[in-house]
Amino acid sequence: MQLKLFVMQSSETGNLSSSAENVSGRRPLTHAGICSIIGVEVSGMFDRITAEPDKMGGVPCIRGLRIPVSTVVGMIADGMTTDEVLRAYPDLEADDIAQALRYAAFLTKDREVELAHPR
Repeated sequence: MQLKLFVMQSSETGNLSSSAENVSGRRPLTHAGICSIIGVEVSGMFDRITAEPDKMGGVPCIRGLRIPVSTVVGMIADGMTTDEVLRAYPDLEADDIAQALRYAAFLTKDREVELAHPR
């Protein structure tokens, strides 16, 4: 498999993000596959999260659907229940939502994020 790895730095926050593109055209990469290639051990934790360069610009989505992980996590953060999200996106399963939340937690683990300080 031939891959192109992209690492980007936000001009606003300085945070780094990465993605990989499968240039051999064999199959889309799951995020777990990307992580194993760049040296992050996830042991199949994210088998429902996919990142495909030709879908949604490579944004992590759920099971190859055009439903970004960030959309699902945002809906839960805004107070929607799992059942409400499932009604809004009938193609999703409860396990998809749980894994999207675990994925978000994984991405923020052991990272420094600048937060506003209380006055």
